[in-house]
Amino acid sequence: MTQSVWLEGETLSEGAGFPYLTYYRAGSRDKPLVIFVPGGGHLARVSYGHGGANRHHFLDYWLEKHGYGLLAVSYPSDYPVFKRLYPEMSVSDWGSTLASAAADVITKNGLSPRIVILGWSMAGKVVGRFARAARTSGLEVACFISLAATPPLPGLMPRQPGGDPLTSQGLWDSDGRVRPVAWADEIEAIGHAEDEPVISREEYARFYRCNHSIQFRGEVERLQGGVRVNSLESAVDDVGPFDYAHFPICAAIAPTSPSDARHVLTDRVSWAFYTVSAIWFGMLSGVDVHAVSQAAWSELRTLMDSIPQRLTRHVPGGHFFFIGKTGASETARHVDELIREAARLEEALQLIK
Repeated sequence: MTQSVWLEGETLSEGAGFPYLTYYRAGSRDKPLVIFVPGGGHLARVSYGHGGANRHHFLDYWLEKHGYGLLAVSYPSDYPVFKRLYPEMSVSDWGSTLASAAADVITKNGLSPRIVILGWSMAGKVVGRFARAARTSGLEVACFISLAATPPLPGLMPRQPGGDPLTSQGLWDSDGRVRPVAWADEIEAIGHAEDEPVISREEYARFYRCNHSIQFRGEVERLQGGVRVNSLESAVDDVGPFDYAHFPICAAIAPTSPSDARHVLTDRVSWAFYTVSAIWFGMLSGVDVHAVSQAAWSELRTLMDSIPQRLTRHVPGGHFFFIGKTGASETARHVDELIREAARLEEALQLIK
């Protein structure tokens, strides 16, 4: 693993019994704080960049243009800023840690408790646990926005024959796959399209990559007492995929390239399913639909049918569509749109109730 590199604005903290690396930039107090959660094998720096990089190529710069503050949180990993490894840290642990990080920043800076969860790739696995822990901490989750994120259902993430590899330290070996090469190729291609390097291959390995608990993947492959096991029951207990009432409104920004076909073709419906389930089992819980007026019932039907379309946006590109000036600016614009759309949806539901 590469030598530890600290970047300006980063802080190593601890919450819920685990360390985490944060980057915080203040925004308008009139807008919710955006919490960025990274995907597998990456630090949250994919949202704000590395020292010497052009900020225009990262979401942080464009979210600031829209007035949003950003808290980007990196999970414990073998990146050398962390003094200890946590090979058996669970999705539930990570969700509680994220909630602690968000609550700490909000308290210290006197911010509104309203937050938006922005999750990339594997981060979709933690959204339910994070949202529930956040509410327990007194925070208000305005919505979750997927950036090619995988819903928290076991079986949706690819597995290698015989199981995914682990490092000698028991962590998920994100380098022991074909993907890192393809990812580096994609980032290099983004630089070509922008007519300047965005992240070089050396910088990608040095500043962004890491290995972490295999359990963050929310799949049947687990590490328990230092022993590898396959347990669907443990995965479901950890991720809580059926705890629908505690999920927030879920929106999606999906790529368009066949290089990320699963997200291109499924994210719209997958995250809409969680939104309609959260509405039915949560926001409409206790509402007697037989008692509402015919006009209200018709409005509710129309509203629910519209969710996949109104809460989905697309940005050209592959799994890293939100990196590079073009993709980052368009993604930030869609984030702003979807936050507003989620608020309108919530208001409409309150009127129906």
